[in-house]
Amino acid sequence: MYDEYTSPTHNSINHGTDVAMKDGRKVDNSLIREPKSSPKASESGPRRLQVPADREGQRLDNFLLSQLAVPKSLIYRLLRKGAIRVNGKRSKPADRLQGGEEIRLPMLIQEQRQPGEVPKPVLEIAGTIGLYEDSDFLIVDKPSGWAAHSGSGLDWGLIEVMRQARGEATLELAHRLDRATSGVSILCRSRQGLKSFHDALRDNKVEKKYLALLCNAESRSAWTADLPLLKGSGKGNQPQVTVDNAGQGAVSHFKVLEHFSNATLVEVTIETGRMHQIRVHAKATSSALAGDDRYGDKAEVKLFRDLGLRRLFLHCSSMGFEGPGGQVIAHAPLPEELGVVLDSLP
Repeated sequence: MYDEYTSPTHNSINHGTDVAMKDGRKVDNSLIREPKSSPKASESGPRRLQVPADREGQRLDNFLLSQLAVPKSLIYRLLRKGAIRVNGKRSKPADRLQGGEEIRLPMLIQEQRQPGEVPKPVLEIAGTIGLYEDSDFLIVDKPSGWAAHSGSGLDWGLIEVMRQARGEATLELAHRLDRATSGVSILCRSRQGLKSFHDALRDNKVEKKYLALLCNAESRSAWTADLPLLKGSGKGNQPQVTVDNAGQGAVSHFKVLEHFSNATLVEVTIETGRMHQIRVHAKATSSALAGDDRYGDKAEVKLFRDLGLRRLFLHCSSMGFEGPGGQVIAHAPLPEELGVVLDSLP
């Protein structure tokens, strides 16, 4: 479907900018757009939200989440109760929009999503993380520590940062990387781009590769974890994922790239995209990832912290899929702070 990603060892990993191209064309700077105005809430009574024509095919819940500054749980609860109506009718979260519908919202939902102000240093970083762009996609190298979006006490996330940095209010997240994970992140500029990416995800035609460091000297050269994962709650009501037959199917393929005396660098290709999938599959079939303070033990975390690791060693290094205009492939080089850790390993 697209060129196979060549797995580097840490000595040959490119720490510079790696820009993917499409159909041999360079990025066109004219594709950077001016901000668009946002709809305003009515002064009183139920709010009525008009669905733009370019949102055809989008799920109702995802559209509402992109528009409203309210918890996801509230949106689902109001949909179940019939308090949110589409063209006067009850609707389900998974219903697909056609474009042009009128959505009636109850009085308690009155505000357009207003993210917190993004700090200037963060906006400056946003100007350096681009990997690829065209009229349908903006692909970036998300830093570790950036959530995908605001919420849960966070004033901003990747999507808010890039909307402000690029002046594109209609950018949408195509998928989500965990906050601790760095690497390739897909944002969409068009409905056809978002639909094509989600279709590729559904058909298992998105190739996703990660670089990860295991906390043990693995003797195998390759193995596969085909284990169902169940999402629950852990300490402080934080999401905690376990291997459980009652969970959703998940498949991860591990390939060893380099051996160290007390660690192993692996490339992981995933067929599914469950929360914390690589972290839990690694722990279940080999060992926790270096720097994983949720699924690893304190001794492991301390060992690698003493070597300078201050984050989870998990990086989305490559992603490829078929977009509306052809193949799209993006590569994100290993972050310098992770390369330094590899160089310090015996």
